[in-house]
Amino acid sequence: MKHLFILFSLICVIAIPLQAQQAVDPDSSHPIYTQQKGRNTLSKAQYWGIKYNGYTISELNDLFEDEELLFDVLGQPSLMEEDSFGNISYNFNGLTATYQKEGNPNFIYGFSTTQRSALRVTILGKTIRVGDTFEQLIQHFGEDLKILQSSSVNSTINISFGIENIFYDGLMIHVNPQTLQIIEIAYYVNT
Repeated sequence: MKHLFILFSLICVIAIPLQAQQAVDPDSSHPIYTQQKGRNTLSKAQYWGIKYNGYTISELNDLFEDEELLFDVLGQPSLMEEDSFGNISYNFNGLTATYQKEGNPNFIYGFSTTQRSALRVTILGKTIRVGDTFEQLIQHFGEDLKILQSSSVNSTINISFGIENIFYDGLMIHVNPQTLQIIEIAYYVNT
């Protein structure tokens, strides 16, 4: 009888955390739980072929070297600030971009937007914008679209596109976990 009581106690001890774990795990069909984890890697040609409002990063870098041409293409910035390091930040109708003007080579080391009209990004021939849904991303890039590790439905779903083994730059897509819509698109280079 004593062994039966111990066995029953052990079953209860194991069953209670399992029930609690099931209660904590909200919706097992949520992308945070079902999608593969990791970065979406592209070949160098595919990555450097990503277009931002119709321009590759290389073409945008060339534009930023000529402010007159830059303003002809992207419009007059509503904000332009230069820091003590020679970096210039612009805001073009919701697209915020920072450009390293001093140094060799000069380059854009980051931009982002949370506004649909400010940026369209074309990856592998598929165009995305702020406001698109996670389902649209799956339709564009397939079921094996990876998300960066996330442990909570309350945290932003982050999707990264980059070149394999190069982690200092990339394209980042932030998705609202409740609405499953893109809320921000950002390009970054860690210098």
